[in-house]
Amino acid sequence: MDRVLALALFAALAVAVSGNGLGFGQPPAFECETTGYFADFYRSCVVYYWCEDATSKTTYTCGEGKRFDEVTKKCLNEDQVDCPFPSS
Repeated sequence: MDRVLALALFAALAVAVSGNGLGFGQPPAFECETTGYFADFYRSCVVYYWCEDATSKTTYTCGEGKRFDEVTKKCLNEDQVDCPFPSS
């Protein structure tokens, strides 16, 4: 019984830690400040947005193995994109 309980607790912890892949819980919501395309660094640049000022936001996702590059405004191979995780 103790082994089952320990396994269940481990599984629950693994799910909680892997929520955003970094173990920091749910990433913050992206807020638009100006018009343009913007990568979501909290989501490893797989997700990006088209913003129209602070009034409208459209969400896009790059395909498997791709990341959004803010310089070229395209989804490129993940090894071609610098996507730093924001510091607090």
